[in-house]
Order: sequence, then C-alpha cells, then structure tokens
Amino acid sequence: MSELAGLSHLERAELHRLALFTCWSVGQLDWKLDRDQRADRELLWSRPTEDFVAAISRQRGKSYWACLIAIEFAIKHPGSSVKYVSKTQKSVASIIEPQFRSILADCPEELKPRFIPLKSTWQFANGSEIVIAGTDNKHYERLRGQRAHLVIKDEAAFFDDYDEVDAVLGPQTLTTGGICIEVSTPPESAGHPFESR
Repeated sequence: MSELAGLSHLERAELHRLALFTCWSVGQLDWKLDRDQRADRELLWSRPTEDFVAAISRQRGKSYWACLIAIEFAIKHPGSSVKYVSKTQKSVASIIEPQFRSILADCPEELKPRFIPLKSTWQFANGSEIVIAGTDNKHYERLRGQRAHLVIKDEAAFFDDYDEVDAVLGPQTLTTGGICIEVSTPPESAGHPFESR
C-alpha cells in the first residue's frame, strides 16, 4: 500500500484502468460479489461438470449473481452459447436486462458485448453469446433445437411449464458437456418439480 502513496492521481487512475481491463479481459469478476455470492460461485466451480441447484431467499442478489456467472462464462469460454431463462418476458425486461447492464457498466468499451434487442442476445467479440428468454407464453420455445454450454434457469421454482422448459433446454448440454444452473426463491407449492432437483 505504501507504494501507491507516492503515485500521482493520474498514475493511480491508470493503474485502476489497467486492473479493470485485465479483470474484464479474463472474466474475473468475483470482486463484484458479496461474501455469500462469492462462496456460492466457488461452490459452483468446485464441481464444474455437475449441474448446480440453489434455493435462495428473496433479496439476496441471486439474479445479479446468475447474470455475472453468465458473463464470466461467456468471456472465459470463447465461442460458447449461454441460455438464460427467467420466469416471464416482463421479468427479462425489468430485472434481467438491467442486471446485465449494471454488471457491464464498467466494462471497457472495446470488451463490452453488443446487445441485440430483437433477439434478446448479448454478443461478445470472442464469439460467445448469451440468449435471454422468459418462460411465459412459451417464449422458451425459440430456444428449441439449439446447443448450450451453460443453461441458467432463474426463479425456476416459479416456471409454470417447468417440465416443458426442461425438455427444451435439458438436451442442449448433451453434446457440449455443458451444465445447468438453477437458482430460485423456494417454491410456494411443495409439489413443484424444482423441489426434487
């Protein structure tokens, strides 16, 4: 820390810019998470070939965490396909897309992915993409027949068509060796299929 004390404001700003650029270049964004979120991230990647399911209470930042995991994955795995499904198209627009924008706010412009609104897709310069869809009104059907290296189901315990969503997304990781992450507030009904995951 004493080495930094002798630096000018401009030198400190340049060091900060370089550190930020490095973190974004390699997809190392855990500094944006709180302690509990970092612990969940470590647990997830301690068994990188296994699906991950977590019931997390409201207001714990699970959507932020899941969006950050999607972004990190897309950066670290060039050419990868990430599918991100949320409860409704309305929640995609009002919760998920703003979470992505918040996380990406300090991403250097030359590394920032491009958002294509008509496709609800973030495209990265390395060939990776994150496609977002709601599960209401069968919006998830537009993801059918594709492949995925990572599937994220946000608020999965509230999908009305849980089994149908699973039938569309489940096979997408078979040929890629990909994984599925399900995070959700616990379901209101004990009979919801999320309970058996």
